Parts: sequence; structure tokens; C-alpha cells
Amino acid sequence: MAGHVEESDYLGGPDERLDEVYRDVAMRELQEELGVQAPLEPVGHFPPTEGVDYEQARVFKTHHAGPFTLQAEELEEARWFTPEQLDALVRDGREPVTGMLVYLVRWIRERGLWG
Repeated sequence: MAGHVEESDYLGGPDERLDEVYRDVAMRELQEELGVQAPLEPVGHFPPTEGVDYEQARVFKTHHAGPFTLQAEELEEARWFTPEQLDALVRDGREPVTGMLVYLVRWIRERGLWG
């Protein structure tokens, strides 16, 4: 799941308290899109990366056993993948996978953060 920081999300100026802003937006998106609340742990901050994405991204991790309630306006479906299943999906090429997802999964795996 993903979300965007809106102007109304800022707690001060656009460059103030950004760690709090991004955490709060991620928590809101988790609640809105999956219908759950859980503590979030920051994993990484990524600037715009040529060939990957034009926006900066902050990634958090959490654990939650569900149940999940998908927000119909935002999500058509949710699927969970093992690293090997995701590799196969990317190799297969029949379903669209964003460059940012591939980039982030590689980054997470290289640091032993998956699992």
C-alpha cells in the first residue's frame, strides 16, 4: 500500500517535522486501505531515483495478522508474496509491477530485512 503526503498533512512548514508527517500519513493509509492499526518501524528514505520514481519515498514495516478490510475506492485486491513468488511475478511479465516496487524489494532483500 502507498499514500501521498498532502499539504494539509504538514505539521509546520513543508520541511518541518517530516519524520512525524510521514509516519502519520503511513498510519492513516494503513487504516484507510487495510482497515488496521499497527505500530510502524521506519525502514528507509529514498529520494527521487532516475528510472525508478520521480517522488521521494519513505518505507515502513509492520506486522498484523488481520483481518483486513480493503478500501474498495483505493484497492481492487491485496496479495501477499514470498520473495521467490515476487521474483517469479516480475520474471513472468504478464502483470504490471512498478519499478519502485522492484527497487525497494531489492533494497530490502540486500539488507536482510525481508521476513
